[in-house]
Amino acid sequence: MASSNTLHHRLDALRPAMEALMRLGGTPGLSLAVVDSIDDNNVYYANIGVRDIASGQPVTAETRFPACSLAKAVSAAAMGLLVDEGKASWDMLAKDAVPSFANSSDAALAETTTLADLFSHRSGMSSVGALVGGSAGNVLVATQADMLRVVNEQVLLPERRGSYSYNSTAYDLAGAALETLSQQPTVAALVDDRIVRPLGLQWSSMVPPLENSDNNTCSCYNVLDDGTPVRVPAPRVGENGVGAASGGLWTCTADLVKLYRAMLRSFHGEDTPLRGISHTMVPHVAMPGQDTAYGLGWVRTRLPNTLGQIGLNGRLLPDGMPTVGNGLHRRPLVVYHQGTLPGALACAVLLPETCQVVVVLSNALALTDVPDWVAHLVVEELLGVLPDHRVDVFKYAHQSMAINLAWYDGVTKGLVLTTVRRPRMRSLEAYVGTYVDRTGIFRVVVTLNEHQLVWAFQGLDSERYGLTHYDGDTFTWLQTRNELVSRGRWVLGDDCRPDFWQVVFCEDDGHPATINAVQWKYDPAVPPIEYRRVTI
Repeated sequence: MASSNTLHHRLDALRPAMEALMRLGGTPGLSLAVVDSIDDNNVYYANIGVRDIASGQPVTAETRFPACSLAKAVSAAAMGLLVDEGKASWDMLAKDAVPSFANSSDAALAETTTLADLFSHRSGMSSVGALVGGSAGNVLVATQADMLRVVNEQVLLPERRGSYSYNSTAYDLAGAALETLSQQPTVAALVDDRIVRPLGLQWSSMVPPLENSDNNTCSCYNVLDDGTPVRVPAPRVGENGVGAASGGLWTCTADLVKLYRAMLRSFHGEDTPLRGISHTMVPHVAMPGQDTAYGLGWVRTRLPNTLGQIGLNGRLLPDGMPTVGNGLHRRPLVVYHQGTLPGALACAVLLPETCQVVVVLSNALALTDVPDWVAHLVVEELLGVLPDHRVDVFKYAHQSMAINLAWYDGVTKGLVLTTVRRPRMRSLEAYVGTYVDRTGIFRVVVTLNEHQLVWAFQGLDSERYGLTHYDGDTFTWLQTRNELVSRGRWVLGDDCRPDFWQVVFCEDDGHPATINAVQWKYDPAVPPIEYRRVTI
């Protein structure tokens, strides 16, 4: 490893490239931390830009950001503690940890799903991410109890059982297991008691900060087509417990340095407050690509190989991520994870064998995954990859941006009918009403506003979308990318399919002139959700 001073100078030389990536993607603020040895307290920090555009307050190493899915490794570490204490095992059936899951609507799912299945994305469980995440930072399920009822409605998708299929819904069941087995009221309480306080993490929590909290907390931004950041409400994942285990972590780079150092010490068998970390970093299910697997909250690979498979860039690049570490004479082990939510992107890369850490947090869901590209730059610098073998991050950043910006045109082209459009045969008033799914948890309220239908998820004003007639009793709720990101939606989540933006109103079988339901195909793997009309 390089001396601290030499490495710091080399990393300083990357700063112009980092700043250029931030300008390209529209990221106001970014915090980077680099650890070259767990025994060396000389950590490299680069804090670039502002945590809030209006005030101009700078980013620091203690600025709190949404760490999004970096929470998954923290939740897995918490379960590792319970396994070490004999309160759980990774092979334990989820229904034995969470008795209510024995009442799952799919007996096969309840009888086969283990805790390791949940944490490794191999359970084959269907997902409801598109139903739970809304606009303006909203989580559209009010309580953890309701979320468990939603989990119990999920089904086993046989083609996904035992195969890698990223699923944050499964982590809600994992979170319930953590609470039950630890006898703690919430995942946040468990993590605070067993990880945050023992490691001295001063700015970390699995609960989002209070709205309008200053206290060195970043503001969150989505980015318009022209690269302009627009402030959006911070994600509320983890509020009331919903989504905490999968994406509720708020933290800073200074705290993550402490956390990941402790994880690496545990990996090497040293005595730390964490236990069983090495088991979270071994392969549990193969992922696409050679020699890449998902562990428990971590992706594991050996370089040369691709990184960033589960981030925004991995979704965008049509030919996959570029290879990192070309020309290396050894094959270093790497574990990594990324996080994506409206208003934030995050990335953590650990090299366990050499005890090196790269952490990048940012306060924008940018046009390209800026923390991912910054991590690419830093990892190749740490490993001493020769300049002519390094990834051209700007080439790939431009490619991913082009795909991102083409999203709206792609969806609208997919909505072009190949048959004659059927006219609307009934008045707009016929569609107005409140519609509720069979669990009673999800609802949409359809109203008429100045001759346009509007539907609202959960009846919330912040979730109102105009409906445009499409074909017969089918309407669309698509808006431009700028309109959607300005409202705090995650564009390019589950919404690339044209039918995601279609809603179909359905007649009553016995009374064909009456609309009694509305269907929405939120996920291609399962039947549409059906909301039935109710009388309020």
